[in-house]
Amino acid sequence: GVIVVSVSPSVFAEFGRNSSFGADTASTMVADSGEIMARYPDNGDHTGKALTATPFLAADAPLSGHYSRVSQMDGVERIFGFFRIPDYGLSFVVGQSLESALATYFEHRQLVLFIASAISLLVSLLLILYYRFRSAREEMQRLVSESKAMLWSAIDSFGEAFVIYDRDDRLAYYNEQYRAHHRSTAD
Repeated sequence: GVIVVSVSPSVFAEFGRNSSFGADTASTMVADSGEIMARYPDNGDHTGKALTATPFLAADAPLSGHYSRVSQMDGVERIFGFFRIPDYGLSFVVGQSLESALATYFEHRQLVLFIASAISLLVSLLLILYYRFRSAREEMQRLVSESKAMLWSAIDSFGEAFVIYDRDDRLAYYNEQYRAHHRSTAD
């Protein structure tokens, strides 16, 4: 015996309605002749119209694959995935809008750009602070050197012997009068 099962193409269109792909996803069942058998969403009654120049209808087309282009039906740029069933002369095509398919990528890219910008700003701020600190330090060292030079000059201009010891009782500075007065211990 022979059992014949007849399934309306609209059942395949319902697959798109019940899928979790998103509102901007289109699912289409296409005959090998290019005729649209069923489509979801069917805004404009596309059933029976023929598709042209699609990769899955080419003579040497693979059984499954994907491609990207602007949809002939509604003008939305989509990424399409297809699966051909040559024994039945049908191809099933599901297309998701490029914007929807890449939404997580764009969100991730925005996050990465924000974090990279924040880190760059922080590094720039730290570099500015470092260079300001460094220039302030150099200015302080210059002022200390000038103060020391002025102090040594004032000590050297005394007419008397003068010596300075540090807190550990080590000789820190003496003038020429001290050296001349204490020749035997000068070294």
